[in-house]
Amino acid sequence: LIIARSQAVGLKFTPEPLDVEPFFRQVVQEFWEMYETSHELDFQLAGAAGSLMGDSRLLHRMLGNLLSNAVKYSPPDSTVHVLLTGEPEQVRLSVQDEGIGILPEDRPHVFEMFFRAANVGSVSGTGLGLSLVKEVVDLHSGQIDIQPAPQGTIFTVVLPRRLPAEKT
Repeated sequence: LIIARSQAVGLKFTPEPLDVEPFFRQVVQEFWEMYETSHELDFQLAGAAGSLMGDSRLLHRMLGNLLSNAVKYSPPDSTVHVLLTGEPEQVRLSVQDEGIGILPEDRPHVFEMFFRAANVGSVSGTGLGLSLVKEVVDLHSGQIDIQPAPQGTIFTVVLPRRLPAEKT
């Protein structure tokens, strides 16, 4: 419903100044308290997190989807790594799991609505979460990248600290 509405009328985008570290740390903590899982969490901060202009509601949903996928596609008792890196002009947020990974031929399609990778097996899902993540990243004039990890996948979101004039 969120995706359909956003395509019809656009997601409501209300940027405000956000204190990056406390905001993302709180989102991760809320997710971990709500989502009953045996997975471990490793949250690291590198550099000065500082602030950025962003829509807290949408960024919350974006990170929640990335964390949910990391847990859903990883074996029990594995670790989800979250790395928040402050850079002068941008903030980098990486979520790394120890799961099944994404096949190279599926990577170009993971942000398409309803796309489900060939190796998901019986893991339930709609194929909408990553398309929402991509839309939120685009609204923030950011970028998202997928890289294979030694075991699992790394999703890295890069968000500019300041939005272009037309988005403020």
